[in-house]
Amino acid sequence: MAYGNEPHGKDHKAYLTDFVKYWKPRDSRRLYTTAAGWPLIAENEFHNAHNIRIQAWNANLNSIINKEPPKTNYDWKRLIRKLDAPVISHEIGQWCVYPNFKEIPKYDGVLKATNFEIFRDSLEAKGLLHLADDYLKASGKLQALCYKADIEAALRTEGFSGFQLLDLHDFPGQGTALIGVLDPFWEEKGYISPEQFRQFCNQTVPLARFPKMVFTSDEPVRCSIEAAHYGHEEIESVVPNWKVMNTDGDVIRQGAFDDTSLAFGNGQALGELNESFDVEKATQFQLQVEVAGFVNHWDFWVYPSEHPSVDDDILIVSTLNEEALAKLKQGGKVLLTIKKGSIKEGHGGEVAVGFSSIFWNTAWTNGQKPHTLGILCDPEHPALAEFPTEFHSNWQWWDAMSHSNAISIGHLEHKPDPIVRIIDDWVTNRDLAMIFEASVGTGKLVVSGVDLQSDLESRPEARQLLYSLKRYISSDQFAPNNSVRVSEIRSMLKTPMDVATSDAVAEADSFEVGFEAANVLDGSPSTLWHTAWRSEVPDYPHSLEVQLASPLKMKGFTMLPRQDGNPNGRIAQYEIYVSDEADEQGELVAKGSLSDEATEQQIELDEPVTGQFITIVATKGFANDKSASLAELGVIVAQDQP
Repeated sequence: MAYGNEPHGKDHKAYLTDFVKYWKPRDSRRLYTTAAGWPLIAENEFHNAHNIRIQAWNANLNSIINKEPPKTNYDWKRLIRKLDAPVISHEIGQWCVYPNFKEIPKYDGVLKATNFEIFRDSLEAKGLLHLADDYLKASGKLQALCYKADIEAALRTEGFSGFQLLDLHDFPGQGTALIGVLDPFWEEKGYISPEQFRQFCNQTVPLARFPKMVFTSDEPVRCSIEAAHYGHEEIESVVPNWKVMNTDGDVIRQGAFDDTSLAFGNGQALGELNESFDVEKATQFQLQVEVAGFVNHWDFWVYPSEHPSVDDDILIVSTLNEEALAKLKQGGKVLLTIKKGSIKEGHGGEVAVGFSSIFWNTAWTNGQKPHTLGILCDPEHPALAEFPTEFHSNWQWWDAMSHSNAISIGHLEHKPDPIVRIIDDWVTNRDLAMIFEASVGTGKLVVSGVDLQSDLESRPEARQLLYSLKRYISSDQFAPNNSVRVSEIRSMLKTPMDVATSDAVAEADSFEVGFEAANVLDGSPSTLWHTAWRSEVPDYPHSLEVQLASPLKMKGFTMLPRQDGNPNGRIAQYEIYVSDEADEQGELVAKGSLSDEATEQQIELDEPVTGQFITIVATKGFANDKSASLAELGVIVAQDQP
């Protein structure tokens, strides 16, 4: 007996404590708790706790499934240890899938699926309607993987009393929450069967505690095997069996554990797996464990610890620099592997890429991250020949998704068919690529939204994907059938100034609330920095200090006056200083006058200067104006900026 779901209101904890105290002595037929989700009070006979799951509300990309490399050896014992009553988790899951537009005709009564019609028409307007079914199936496979991870984490937790799924079917309300493995009519969607779902959600479930899901050939694959059992009876004698298979279905290894008994509960140890796989080629394996007729499975990957050299003249860069442009002009091959955060907004930079599916939805949660539904690819594409994959996300894609930009390709004159797509939120339906290829003049280019250059020693998946792409680029199969212009690629990428100012900090000697110094770096001409005018009006000089994220080689600056039609605060005379040290004003690099106009004004330096700290000193205003203002401050980057 619970009051209801997720209570709110003044003194609701005290009210619900009295509620439990009142009913417990009056009706002993029931178990009493305050409500589903919270509050957790001492008087509860069981708790329904909302924070015991792999993705909490508003966790965004900081949840265990999105922030930490894939593994299955965690549980929630530390979260329930201090609670003094049995604990059931509240509303785990909430993993989304792309809409199934084939459901629309099912609404033949008073309700109409106009939401689905809006999403379908949006996808069609982007020229992507032919991908709708592939989006459904690929995102559905990821959704099922997320549910498996959520449920198994609960079943691994010794002493845990149960889990509550939000639902098995979709919830059409609250912004359209497509969180069901079944549709609103309780019918299958085609990407997971009841038999497959029951492997990890059943009365008896074999479980494996993998410390990670991706291994290299020079290390053993170790994991602990256990079981959760809640059948009608305890099992007195059972011999658990295991086998490792490859993607062709061949049994590579197999064995059995000691005869054991299964009581009721979680965390019942069955045995240890400790096997080595000295592979010469990247291989996807599957561990299957059978206990008393119940089977569960887990995919894992083993990559060669060393790769042979790829004998080809491939230039690998993180931006289209002069060397890359020269290489393409000469008919060469370039791999552009973009660092995370280097794509401009409007070109995919606004898309928060995570490994997991969307949680609940983005429309009703103010854009809660991630914004994506996994990947879609052709596993037979030769670029992925050395990176074994299905057509959808699996654990080996976690590293790529965690280091990836989404690249919007809808604006390209000749849109490529990406090697790997990223499936966007159905509300926005952007045409997003993770990896695509194109010719640039006589040269050939592969663009990877995944950073394949940073920290490779600790990223075996990145090393393997890089090797696979290099093998492809060096082969005769590398023959892009579409072309892009250099200007189209460059328009997607942040300049060094964009990168430097994305984490830059601006401070001023004076500002009015709402008109802070940070506004000069926000990229919006409609906002501005303005010195104080309400309680005090300080006189010139005024200073504006900017700390870049890293040192930058600069050959000039741009200043955009306020753009709201008001001339107050226009700067007449200025001095600019650049320094490498935060506590030093540094070298005077420019001094001069600005015109009394609202147009952007450019300041060129006699010689380029490198520094991380910029100080703008406004020394005089126009007429008798004591205030200073500025809409945007820009840096003109030297061409040889690293």
